[in-house]
Amino acid sequence: MNNKEQKLPIYYDYWGKTAEDGGYHLLPYHCLDVAAVGASWWQRDPVIRRLFVNATGQNEATCLAWLLFFLALHDLGKIDIRFQLKASDVLSKIRPNFDLESVEPDTKYYHGPSGWEWFVRDSGVLGIKEGELPRWGEWMRAVCGHHGSLSLGEPFSCPEAEDEVVAFDAMARTELLHDLADLFLTPEGLSMTAPPPPAPDMLAGFCSVSDWIGSNQQHFEPVAKELTLATYLSLAQQRAAAALDESGVFEVSLQHGGMEVLYPDPDYRPRQVQTVIDELPIEPGLTLIEAPTGSGKTEAALAYASRLLAAGLADSVIFALPTQATANAMFTRLNKVAHRLFPAGSNLLLAHGRAKYNTAFSALKASLRPTAQGREEAAVQCVEWLSASRKRVFLGQLGVCTIDQVFLSVLPVRHQFVRAFGVRKSVLIIDEVHAYDAYMYGLLENVLSGQRLAGGTAILLSATLPAWQKRILLGEDEDEPQVQQEPYPMITHVSHRGTRQSLVPDEANQPHLHTVAVDCWNSIDLLPTTEQRKEIIAAASQGALVGIVCNLVADAQQLAAQLRTEVEGQSEAIVVDLFHARYRFKDRQSKEEAVMEYYGKEAKRQQGRILVATQVIEQSLDLDFDWLISQLCPVDLLFQRIGRLHRHPRDNRPAAFTEARCTVLAPSDGDYLLHKVIYGHRQVLWRTQQLLQSHNLITFPSAYRDWIERVYAEQPWEVEPESITKEAEQFRQSAEGKFYGAKVLSVIRGQPLPDTEGAAGRLTRDGEMSLTVVPIMAGRGKVLLDGQSLDEMDEGEQDEAIDMNAIGVPAGWRKWLPPEDDNGRHWVQMAEANKCCDEYVTHDQSFTYSPDTGLQLNNNKEEG
Repeated sequence: MNNKEQKLPIYYDYWGKTAEDGGYHLLPYHCLDVAAVGASWWQRDPVIRRLFVNATGQNEATCLAWLLFFLALHDLGKIDIRFQLKASDVLSKIRPNFDLESVEPDTKYYHGPSGWEWFVRDSGVLGIKEGELPRWGEWMRAVCGHHGSLSLGEPFSCPEAEDEVVAFDAMARTELLHDLADLFLTPEGLSMTAPPPPAPDMLAGFCSVSDWIGSNQQHFEPVAKELTLATYLSLAQQRAAAALDESGVFEVSLQHGGMEVLYPDPDYRPRQVQTVIDELPIEPGLTLIEAPTGSGKTEAALAYASRLLAAGLADSVIFALPTQATANAMFTRLNKVAHRLFPAGSNLLLAHGRAKYNTAFSALKASLRPTAQGREEAAVQCVEWLSASRKRVFLGQLGVCTIDQVFLSVLPVRHQFVRAFGVRKSVLIIDEVHAYDAYMYGLLENVLSGQRLAGGTAILLSATLPAWQKRILLGEDEDEPQVQQEPYPMITHVSHRGTRQSLVPDEANQPHLHTVAVDCWNSIDLLPTTEQRKEIIAAASQGALVGIVCNLVADAQQLAAQLRTEVEGQSEAIVVDLFHARYRFKDRQSKEEAVMEYYGKEAKRQQGRILVATQVIEQSLDLDFDWLISQLCPVDLLFQRIGRLHRHPRDNRPAAFTEARCTVLAPSDGDYLLHKVIYGHRQVLWRTQQLLQSHNLITFPSAYRDWIERVYAEQPWEVEPESITKEAEQFRQSAEGKFYGAKVLSVIRGQPLPDTEGAAGRLTRDGEMSLTVVPIMAGRGKVLLDGQSLDEMDEGEQDEAIDMNAIGVPAGWRKWLPPEDDNGRHWVQMAEANKCCDEYVTHDQSFTYSPDTGLQLNNNKEEG
C-alpha cells in the first residue's frame, strides 16, 4: 500500500480534521496537537500541575507522561472506516486504492465513546491484563468522552465491512498506541505492561478544552505526510504555545495578594473580618466567612482569593450567587479589581451576556470552523461554549454566575466535566450560602466534595447561617456536641488535612451595635390594607424611599398595580417600581439597572419612591431604603431584607425616617396560605412571628446568632402548637430524602440531558422555578417578541438569544403551558395587545407579558 512504500505507519492513512476547501489534517498529527496544548498548559500553569500530581500521586514527570499519552489517544475512535467515510473525498485522497463501495456507511457512528469501546476490545492484543483494564478504562473513558458524553445511544457494533478492512483499522490502532507509548511513556521508564495511576476527575474537562484549542486551524495547519511523530511533536509544541496565548483560558495572576494589594487606596481601611484575612493559611481548603450584611465579606473573600492565586493554588476565580440580579451586581464589583488580580489582562465574564476583556475568546471562536464531523467536531462544540455566556464563565479568569451553573458541574448534562474542570482549578466563592434548600444542599455538598478531592479551594459567605447548615458545610458530624453561641463575626477554615482554624476580629474591629425598630401589621392575605397603603404612599410623599418585599410574584404584581392606581390622584407624582424574577432576562437587566439607579448607594434621592419587589432584592444588592416593609418570612431571610434598610450613613433622610424601621406583614389568624409552601412548613414562620410580636427592637449583630438559632432549634418550643411541631418533623424527613436524592443524581451515568437552561433547570432546583418559558410572536414561527428570528441565527447565537428571552416559572404552571420541547423549553405564542406599553397576550388570555410587569398568569393566583 502507499504507506508501505514510504515506510510510514499505517495510521498515517487516516484523517483527523478536514477543511472547507477539501484539505485535511492527518489523525496522528491532530492527536499530537492536543497533547502539545496539554503540555504547554502544564508547563505554564502551576495549578494544573499541582492538581494532576495530587490526584495521581505521581511525581511531575511521570504524571505528565501519562497525561500526554492519554490526551493523544482522545480520538482513537477515528481509526474506524465508518468515521473515515464521513469525508469520503478526503479518504480517497489519502487512500486512493480503497474501494468506497466495500463498506456500509454508518451515519450514527460516534467516535468518542467508540474509541473507548475499541480500546477495551483491543486490550488483549495490547498486552493489558484483564484485572488491570478498569484502571486503563478510567483514563480512556475520560479522554474519549471529550465531546460531551460517553453514551453511545446505540449499542456498539463492528463495521459492516470486509474482514481485511476491519483488520487494517485494528492494526492501525495498535500501532498508534505502541508508538505513542514509545513517544511519551518510554522516556520516563513507563510502558503498557503496568497500569496507569488513578485517573484525575479533571482529565475529561482538560482534554476537552485542549482539544478545542488544538482544533484552531489558524495555528494547527496541515503539514506534509512525511514527518515522524517526534518531529511533528516539536512543531506542534511551538504552535501550541501561540494557540494557548490566544485562547484566553490562562493568564498569569498577581505576584502578591491580600487586602492592601487588592484595595490599595490609602483611604481604604480594612474592617471587621477583613482585618484577619492575612492570618488565614495559604493552603487548599474550605473557608466560611460569617459577617453582617454590608460588612465587606465580598472584599474579604476576594482578598483571600488573591493570596491563593499569588501562591499558585488556583488560576482563576468563580463567584456564584443565588440569583442573576445578585450576579449582575457582583460583576460590577469584580470589574473594579480584575486588573489587580490579573495585571496582564483577564477574561471577566458574566453568565448571560456581559463580558469584559473578552477579545481572546472572540479570536478563538472566529478561528474555528465546522468540518465533516458535524456536531462531533471540537470546533462546533467550542463555538457553542464560547457563544453561550452561561458556559463561558468557566473558561476565563474571573467568572460570575448563579449557583445553578456551578451545580451543573456535578449533574448529568453534556460537557458537565468542562464546568467541573473550571471549578476545580478556581477559587470557588459562593455567596449567601444559607439561601438554598435541602435538595440544593445535596448538590452543594457534592460540589464541595469535588473541590476537596481535587485539592481545590472554596470560600463560602453568609450573614445568617443556622448551626445545622454550618455543620453540613464544614463536614462535621451531626452527633458532635454543638458549640453554642460561637463568636460573631468569624472566619472558619478547614483544611483538606482536617485541621480547623477559627479567626475572630479583635475588639476594635467588631461591628458597631445598632438597632432596628420592628412592628407587625396584621393582614389576612399578607398584603397591605387600604389604610396601610395610604401610609406607604404618605411616606413616599414625604420623600422616603420605601421598599416592600413580597414572597410571591403574583402578590408583588397585584400590590404594585394597586399602589399605582392609588397614586394617580396625587398632586405630586409618586413612582411605584416593580421588580421580580419573572421577566425575560433582557428586561430584567434594564429593570435591575433602574432599581440600582433609584434605590442604590449612589441614588440621588431627590424624591420619594416605592419599590415593590420579591426575594430578588434580599441578597447581595447594595440597596438603601428609608423604610422597609416585608411579608413574613423566615428570620434569616428577614435579616437579609433588613440589610437593605439604612444600609449607609446619610444625613438627608426624611425627618420621620431618621431611625431604621422594619414593618412585617403577618397573619392574625395563623394561616400562612401559600407562603408556607414557599418556605416548606409553618414552624419557621410561626417562630419568627412570635419573636417579632414580642420585641419592639432587634439588636444587631447579636441577633444573627440569637434569633436564628432559636428559630431553627430542633427541639420544639414550650408554647409551640403540636400540629406545627409535627409538620416540621415531616418536613425534615422529606428534606433529608431530597438531600440524598440530589447526591445520588450527581453520580448517575447514562444519556445526559442537553446543556440548556430548560433542561438544566429541572436538575438544579427542586421544583421551584423549574420550567422555562420563551414567549414568541403568534403565527410567525420562532420569532421573539422583539422581532428577532431564531431561524436566521447560527446555533450559538440562538442559544444566547433564547437564554436572554427565557423566563423561569413555577412547576405548577405546567398545566397552562404548551408541551415542552426536547430542551425543556415551553414556547408560548403571544400577540401584541397594547402597543403603547409593549404588552403581549396569549390567544386564550391566560398569560400577559410586558417589560414592566413581567409574565402574569391571569385570573389565577396559584403560584404552583
